[in-house]
Amino acid sequence: MIKKIVLCTDLSDNSKQAFSIAKDIASKYEAQIILVAVVTDLAETALFSVIEQPNLISEDVQKKILEEVKKDLDKLANEIGYKKVTPLVLEGSESVHAAIVNYAKNNNIDLIVMSSNGRAGLRRLILGSVSEKVLRESRIPVLIVPCE
Repeated sequence: MIKKIVLCTDLSDNSKQAFSIAKDIASKYEAQIILVAVVTDLAETALFSVIEQPNLISEDVQKKILEEVKKDLDKLANEIGYKKVTPLVLEGSESVHAAIVNYAKNNNIDLIVMSSNGRAGLRRLILGSVSEKVLRESRIPVLIVPCE
């Protein structure tokens, strides 16, 4: 039985492709959805915000970035339209895929749901996608939702 689902997002439109499927599965099993965004590289995160010089990130700016990510995640959690959604920002130095896999393993997660593509673009060709790495390394079932 599925009781806890990790729904991964990088706050991009592509990552939203998985939301309705996760909601349908959660509704069927009355499961909790943990909406997860991972922030490992604040300089990279800053590139997608209003900060002009991401390499010069003060502690105050770091807090601002994390606050903005949390606000965006809260907004997305409400957009899902399901009563059992908990937004969660994972912070740290490990890679995005490792943060997702480790969180799922350490928190009794039954299913990981994510879209096939996020905002990585051409970088995906060089590094491999997060979804592929999660699929390869997770011992928990992973549902990859293709992007349209």
